[in-house]
Amino acid sequence: MLPFEIELGPEDDKRLLSLSLPKFSKPVGVMVSGGLDSAALYYILKKINIDFNIGNEIIPIVILREEGSKTHAINVIHYIDNSLNQISNTIKQYNFDNKIQPHLEVKLAVSISLKHFEKLYIGVIQTRKEHAIDIIVYTPQETNKISYPFAHLEKSHIVDLISKLNQTKLFGLTISCDKGTNCKNCNGCRERAWGFKTMRFQDCNM
Repeated sequence: MLPFEIELGPEDDKRLLSLSLPKFSKPVGVMVSGGLDSAALYYILKKINIDFNIGNEIIPIVILREEGSKTHAINVIHYIDNSLNQISNTIKQYNFDNKIQPHLEVKLAVSISLKHFEKLYIGVIQTRKEHAIDIIVYTPQETNKISYPFAHLEKSHIVDLISKLNQTKLFGLTISCDKGTNCKNCNGCRERAWGFKTMRFQDCNM
């Protein structure tokens, strides 16, 4: 039996999320950006680890960017740790030159992290074309060391997931804006607004 399995999404687009967490000999890394997707993934992995007494060391990885992760990612991590009564002893933080493009920052972070972690979980989701205009996303191939549990889900499914986890406080703690200002016009803001509208939920952070 899988430790975590749940059906998500609107009535006309239900999708199944199945996620297991084996015991690893070295720490497990989770990329946390300060957005909805990575927040949900970090919460689920930590909860599975606790509920099934697996005993992994799960370490959040943050790329310190001006558009939100410098503040939102850390707040998300602290909230989740406190809600599960399991504080992370380590937060792996990368602070690259601000001239490096975001997708190349992710590439660097992944390359470095693979040297230190047994497994790397990344909360990349399925993005609709209208929400990915002129956006470059670095997505390395999934291997036995890199996993994308949400790759088949869209933003509406993530919104539903957080609601079903009874963690709606994450709506207010996260940010999806590419500029970090809740501009409501960028790809991230429009995708987030679409996800909430599709699920007929109110976004308290927009």
